Amino acid sequence: MYEPQNEHEKARINQFWRQADQSNGADACWLWTRNCGFAGRKGYGQYYFNGRKITAHRMAYQLVCGPIPPKMEVCHTCDTPSCCNPKHLFPGTHQQNMQDRSRKGRPFTPA
Repeated sequence: MYEPQNEHEKARINQFWRQADQSNGADACWLWTRNCGFAGRKGYGQYYFNGRKITAHRMAYQLVCGPIPPKMEVCHTCDTPSCCNPKHLFPGTHQQNMQDRSRKGRPFTPA
């Protein structure tokens, strides 16, 4: 779990969670309600934190689960790019992510 370093970070984290629609409950997809789809990341939420752009699902994973291991992606069990519910996220290599996509029968859709 990520611990804010100062009051500004704490406020930004609170703002982050307010931008994820959690109204359908703890087990539902928490859809990102702000900007989605910056170049190369079609449908994924984006957020600026500590001066850098990060996808919302990666931010959510790091806040709840801790750092993302090196060379790992944050994958969705729900297959919903704008979802940032940490219960729906897991770390995996790019190959594991692509195997998961294929196993579920989702087509490759380049950004």
